[in-house]
Amino acid sequence: MTPLSAAFRTPGFSGWQQEQWWTHCGDAAMFIGRAGQKELLELGPQAVAAIQESTGLPDGPEWDALFAALAKEGSPTSYMFRCSQCGALGEYQDCN
Repeated sequence: MTPLSAAFRTPGFSGWQQEQWWTHCGDAAMFIGRAGQKELLELGPQAVAAIQESTGLPDGPEWDALFAALAKEGSPTSYMFRCSQCGALGEYQDCN
């Protein structure tokens, strides 16, 4: 490994179940960290839309309950990624 390629690596992470690595623009995205409802709202509508899309839940009571329950240090939580090419956010949720 060259020093240059090491500069573009992202750390691994541990998930509750099986980890999933989000890809976008033909490449693995950068892992940002875990997030709950508070952190997703701080990141804005794109972050909230990304997690909702990953759940497959439409607007409604099920989505509202899941979103309200998301906690950075709890369960369920979301794992956040950012595309290194275009900056898009991607996520998935998991629980123990």
